[in-house]
Amino acid sequence: MSVWVVVALATATVGFGFFGGALARSRIGRVTPWLWALLAITGTHFVTLREPAGMRMLLLVTVTFIAMKLVVLVADSARSGSSVGPLRWVAFAVAWPGMRPVTLNKQAGTIRDAGQHAAWGLGNVVFGMALVEGALLLNESGASRWATTPQLLAGCSFVLHFGVFRLVVALWRALGFDRRPLFRAPILARSLREFWGSRWNLAFSEMLQETVYRPLQGRWGRSQARFASFGVSGLLHEVAISVPVGGGYGLPTVYFLLQGWLVHLEAAAKTPRGRVLVLAQILIPILLVAHLPFLRGIVWPWLPAS
Repeated sequence: MSVWVVVALATATVGFGFFGGALARSRIGRVTPWLWALLAITGTHFVTLREPAGMRMLLLVTVTFIAMKLVVLVADSARSGSSVGPLRWVAFAVAWPGMRPVTLNKQAGTIRDAGQHAAWGLGNVVFGMALVEGALLLNESGASRWATTPQLLAGCSFVLHFGVFRLVVALWRALGFDRRPLFRAPILARSLREFWGSRWNLAFSEMLQETVYRPLQGRWGRSQARFASFGVSGLLHEVAISVPVGGGYGLPTVYFLLQGWLVHLEAAAKTPRGRVLVLAQILIPILLVAHLPFLRGIVWPWLPAS
């Protein structure tokens, strides 16, 4: 029953998107997607209370993802004055993980590098599965959960973020759409701003730029708008990480506020740039995001051995 309720909420959200252009014309209309997102996420929370943590996470992420698509659509329509047709809205809402409606524009001719993207995606899926299998074997051989968890999480990330998402890029480029990877060699980032803004999970940065940063920049200034964007990112990660397991509340928000503060220091004080420093700033406090309740509820059931 909970799955069907979530499907109904997601379907209703997509239905609202057909009126995105009309909603963008008034202040009340522009606020409506935020209110609906809050209602849909809250409804999903309550109807999935008896579901296992992993299922709750999947359903909450799905509803949040589509609801934020609606928020982005209305914000983009209000800013640009243009609207998106029904078919392209549905494709954007359910078949593309990115958050920029402009990528719905089709290019002249077929994108010729689709095969290259498909090869990279498939290779990353295989590599990620090998990492996951290796982590499971290490755990079975007696290695501790703390020793195998980083490899397990890295493997899952390679499968989904660098693999499946890259295959989706390949498909859309083969159809003639100029869609590009959302994860772009983040290990090469030489600054936190580069990491968060142009290399790691561009769907999040696109979404926050359209719905938080741009609306607030003119009122509060760049630094405050950027800090607010990191704060909203933290709240959304609470929905995806803390809410499903019923614990660790506040830690993801602290992590992203800390990242916002570090980005501000980097910009203001011109902190020396370097890959090692960037990785240290990201990874040292990472247990604020992958906190203990999340590990116990979502990750460690994969690793039954102690």
